[in-house]
Amino acid sequence: MKVILLQNVVKVGQKGDVKNVADGYAMNFLIPHKLAQMATDRRVSEVQAKEGKKNRQEGKKNKKDQGLMNKLKGIKLEIKVKASDGGKLFAGLAEKDISEELKKQKKIEVDSKFIKMEKHIKEIGEYKIKVSLGKNLEEMIKVKVILK
Repeated sequence: MKVILLQNVVKVGQKGDVKNVADGYAMNFLIPHKLAQMATDRRVSEVQAKEGKKNRQEGKKNKKDQGLMNKLKGIKLEIKVKASDGGKLFAGLAEKDISEELKKQKKIEVDSKFIKMEKHIKEIGEYKIKVSLGKNLEEMIKVKVILK
């Protein structure tokens, strides 16, 4: 019997997959537990349409992400901060601060969750910071922290 999975089912498939399973398994387990529904021609075409739309949206998102990575190539930020005589910052710089400076100085919007720092910046100096959107989309930006 052909069914469309409504949820991920171990050893059967992922949500949205159209699978051939034993009639008894479908009728006695998958359908009563609302894990699947019978696959009619109309339902299968709906699933395929949704999958096509999802693929197109992912393609647009990947293109947008790649464009953002191209904009970030070779970016150098200069951030002026207040610090002690020894070069220690009064307030450390976090991912959110880097994101705001990118927006303010370079007009590039990057969500702070995509900025990867091992630890917050707490001293004056130059730093390399990774911006990662996943799936091999990573770029290093240079941040120079100087006195105000």
